[in-house]
Parts: sequence; C-alpha cells; structure tokens
Amino acid sequence: MIEEKLDQLGIVLPTPPKPAGSYIPVVTTGNLAFVS
Repeated sequence: MIEEKLDQLGIVLPTPPKPAGSYIPVVTTGNLAFVS
C-alpha cells in the first residue's frame, strides 16, 4: 500500500546504510529489560 503510493508519486527511497556498529536490542538485569 505505501509502496504503491510512493510509486504513484514518483518517490524513490534510498537504500538504508549498513549499521556502523554492533547493536544489542535488549539488555536484561534482574527483572528489568532495557530496550534500545
């Protein structure tokens, strides 16, 4: 749906860059979860 609308408008999104580092999505400590 979104891709179709972008095509109709002639909008081309650039490819996203590769991550510059290693990312950990979740760190748990005891009963806490820290989400990035």
